[in-house]
Amino acid sequence: MFSISLYFNVNILFLFNLSTSFAVLKPQFFYPFLAKINAKVIPAGPPPIIATLCLTGCGTLGDKEIRDNFIKSSKELKSYHMEGNLKLTNNDDNYEYNVEVNYQKDNNYKVSLTNKSNNYEQIILKNNDGVYVITPSLNKSFKFQSDWPDNNSQSYLINSVAKDLENDENYKYTQKDNDYIFTTKTNYPNNPKYTKQNITLDKNYDLKKVEVQDNDNVSYIEFSVKTIDKKATFNESEFSLEEITKNFENKDETTTEKQNQSNNNTEPNQNRETEKEEKNQQQYSTDQNRETQQ
Repeated sequence: MFSISLYFNVNILFLFNLSTSFAVLKPQFFYPFLAKINAKVIPAGPPPIIATLCLTGCGTLGDKEIRDNFIKSSKELKSYHMEGNLKLTNNDDNYEYNVEVNYQKDNNYKVSLTNKSNNYEQIILKNNDGVYVITPSLNKSFKFQSDWPDNNSQSYLINSVAKDLENDENYKYTQKDNDYIFTTKTNYPNNPKYTKQNITLDKNYDLKKVEVQDNDNVSYIEFSVKTIDKKATFNESEFSLEEITKNFENKDETTTEKQNQSNNNTEPNQNRETEKEEKNQQQYSTDQNRETQQ
């Protein structure tokens, strides 16, 4: 395995499922018939036909219409900002992340995942130049030869979820209260036990939740949406690797200056606590390297 992978949180790479030349790492809908019809232009016909038209065009959409509209709406998205919560189960370990997704057509993605337990953040960026994984705490970024996000299912990307739904004509559908749930096949070439997913849409037919499971209904990935802004606008710098890393460098300089000022006013015991925290962070990085090597 190429040595650059040692800088990455193994669980993030496992989730992204980035396939590189170096290694294989383990959101209004409309009702189409709800329009006023001028009775003068409707040909005369038997009452049953008129009744049938009303039954077809009035009321709640069926699963096919909901599915088709979600897919169509996803393809028409010019941009969106989405926040959510991601739960990942890897063997006996459970991880939870805050997720922020910025998307701009065509093919610009910025996904930030922050581990809730240690505030460890990693970013995956895709723009016209390629795919990058960025680790802010290390102020490092690496470019991958990858077709992400098209190489496998991505539970936290609307476009990817809609694509999986479109590709499975044998989907299963259930309705629970105001939620519409589609069960489809998944596409995880490097994780074959992830065989299906439950895609939940809310009453407005927006993405609400995605749960990836095996054949025994055991959940391994669960993404819950907090907010979606389908009219989000972004500056050109949002998807620029240079601008993103420059922001991290500025933050680092500010943080270092504040730490130096604080250290000048701390007692010896407090300094020892700081040293202890630094050692813990170093040990954390070492542990991540070992896991990646495995």
